[in-house]
Amino acid sequence: MKFSDYQNQSAKTGDKVTQQALEFLKKYEGKSRDELLATIVKIATKKRRAGELSDLEIDRFYDSIAPTLTGEQLKSLGEVVATLKAIK
Repeated sequence: MKFSDYQNQSAKTGDKVTQQALEFLKKYEGKSRDELLATIVKIATKKRRAGELSDLEIDRFYDSIAPTLTGEQLKSLGEVVATLKAIK
């Protein structure tokens, strides 16, 4: 599934985290896997350390973009999620 297809399906949701995830994906669509993951880790680590990112928000972000990813990408993002949740 292309991101633009998923975005059209998800446009009805009012969830702030979902909207932020969709904006993030739109901004980085076409970037390499490494660029995308590095950006996610950088932003999330900063917010996590500042106490501005909860486990629930991380889960919502994952759930929001999961339908747009391949199995391999899901695995990588799952590893990133686990790493971020370990940051307190």
